[in-house]
Amino acid sequence: MFAISRGDAKAALAAVLLCASSATSVAQEPNAQVVVPDRGGGNIAGCYRVQGPLYGPYRMTFCLGAGDSYQVTGGGLNCRAGLDWHRTGHGRVEIDLAYARCGKGAGWSADSLSCRVANGDRGAQAEVVVPDRPGSAEQLRCRYLPSERGFAPVSVAARRVS
Repeated sequence: MFAISRGDAKAALAAVLLCASSATSVAQEPNAQVVVPDRGGGNIAGCYRVQGPLYGPYRMTFCLGAGDSYQVTGGGLNCRAGLDWHRTGHGRVEIDLAYARCGKGAGWSADSLSCRVANGDRGAQAEVVVPDRPGSAEQLRCRYLPSERGFAPVSVAARRVS
């Protein structure tokens, strides 16, 4: 049997506790994380014009935040109605159009758009980390989802006009 002095036993216990506490503190250190560009989207509120015609001769503009409305013109029609919208996070916005009476016995269906901010849209790249300074969304890439049968969803770009 070994004979350990009281002083040696205290020193051995202190060494074990020191090792255990340093292992615990290492385990509590934060993990390294990958930094990616923030696509928060900035200020989405404003007015946008859909680039190019929509379903034939029709052109669309819409405003988010100031008036919450949209207008479709072309083919002899001038349609105007309200819309509801909300941000869903990460530079995305959902837009629901109200039915619009266009005159001449015509109307524009209560369709929807699912959009994301597309400023520059270069994809994820390695970047220097800087403070987040949200600017304005200059362009939205949207999926236009018609509510009426016979029309397929289409991808559109909407550029800020104000």
